[in-house]
Amino acid sequence: MPQSNLKQQKTFTTIRVVGGLSAAVVLGYSTFSNWLAGAPLKGPLLGVALLTLAAIAYAGFFTWKLGKLVEEEGKQ
Repeated sequence: MPQSNLKQQKTFTTIRVVGGLSAAVVLGYSTFSNWLAGAPLKGPLLGVALLTLAAIAYAGFFTWKLGKLVEEEGKQ
């Protein structure tokens, strides 16, 4: 299978960053609004809060990867 070129890799990585940040915003809003409404931070709400952290980590990893791709592009 042929290797994708640098521009394609940057595009796919950018999409993953935007997707991770979007998921983090939606899940974070849901967690925060339910917590402010008085729901205890346990059970399903704790699960959603942990998914929020996972989405932030996902976006952070691909942001780091995008930075490496940009550095590689600068060397070429």
